[in-house]
This record gives sequence, C-alpha cells and structure tokens, in this order.
Amino acid sequence: MSFADGTSVTADIVIGADGIYSKIRETLLGVEAPTYSGWVAHRALIRGEKLAQFADEFEDCVKWWTDDSHMMVYYTTGKRDEYYFVTGVPHEPWDFKGSFVDSSQEEMLNAFDGFNSTVKNLIRSTESITKWPLLNRNPLPIWSQGRLVMLGDACHPMKPHMAQGACMAIEDAAMLTRCLQETGLSDYRTAFDLYEANRKERASQVQAVSNANTFLRAQEDPGWVYGYDLYEQELALPSNIASS
Repeated sequence: MSFADGTSVTADIVIGADGIYSKIRETLLGVEAPTYSGWVAHRALIRGEKLAQFADEFEDCVKWWTDDSHMMVYYTTGKRDEYYFVTGVPHEPWDFKGSFVDSSQEEMLNAFDGFNSTVKNLIRSTESITKWPLLNRNPLPIWSQGRLVMLGDACHPMKPHMAQGACMAIEDAAMLTRCLQETGLSDYRTAFDLYEANRKERASQVQAVSNANTFLRAQEDPGWVYGYDLYEQELALPSNIASS
C-alpha cells in the first residue's frame, strides 16, 4: 500500500476506519462525494461565568424538538463546569469547504425563534459557535473486497442525532475482531463476510433512525440501542456460506 509521501507498507488486511471521506471506500467503490442532508448542526460549549448565570435552568441532559429542528444539551464533565449543545436545523445548500464554518448568536437566535427562553439563554451564553453541514451516504453495496474492509462512518455515516456514530464504529470493530478470531487471520475473506452479515442490519437500522431523528421523540424502550451486547449474539452465517 502506497501513500502520498512516497512511503509504502505491506499488511495482511487494511481496515478503513477513516470516516465519511474514506479513501478505502473510494478504492472499493470509486470517488463519490457524500450527500448533503439539507440540515446543519450548530455546536458550542458554555462555561465559566456564563454557565453559572443560567445554571439553575439547565438539566443534565435534555433535547427540544420542533417539526424540523432540535437542540440537545448536556454537561460534559463530572464537575458540571462545561455545558455543550448540538442542534439540527434546516439550511439551504451552500458551498462549504472543510468540516465547519463559524456561526453566530444572531444566526442561531433567528433559527430558533419561537423556542423557549432556556434555549435562547443557552445561545446568548456562548463564546463561539460553529456550524457543520450534516452529510451522509446511502447504504453501501459492499463493506469489503479482497484484503480491504471498512467500519464506522466509512461504510454507514449517519446524522449525529442519536450520538451513535462512534458507538457503531466501536461495535463494528468488536464484531470484526470476533469474526477474525473465529476464522483466523489467514481466512480473512470468510471473516469479512461474517462481519458484514452480523453488522449490516443493526448498523443500517441505527443509521436510518438517526437520520430520521425519531429516537426517543415518543415514549419507547431504548434497550435496543443501549442494551445490545454483540458478544451475546449467535453469529449468523452469510448467505454464501449458509447455502453451500
């Protein structure tokens, strides 16, 4: 495998855990830009005197919804001295470069006009705000080929509305490890088939629900997300093995 700086390495397998702009995905499926979802996420941290000023209003973790927008907030430290918010807001397409651009209190107050006073106080308490385009991809036809295999956002990127993107990558890695231990590294092809057969349905379900932004909006048991233990699941055989 060769790199832009001229160096090269030899590996038994290559795991593409390199995000929505994955070079491994490009190698397998060709160059294709991710899809802009039509929404952006504002992100900001609140701390210090600004946090203390409104601390009585802030819950440990809460999410506000309207039909097409939301804001989720939570403390990020055990000392409760840092408060974070992330949003999802419709936004017309724009020619974004890189991962994010600067936003402003004025822009956010306009976007959240009609929300309650706590949301507006949160916005007014920020020191700086960034705005991130929310990108995704349709489910991919393959997760591996030859000695290349993908996990996480490289093969199932999703909107961050369930806070499960990194969790799905960790689950992927654990299942891929389990499958390689089952087959041995020399039979990586079977391991990759097992991995996809045992991850695709769950990852695609979380991807779809996260993109739809419906998780916990109505009363539901969150156990299907938080209570899942992949080590308790019996390995399902891929169709090319099960039918042979």
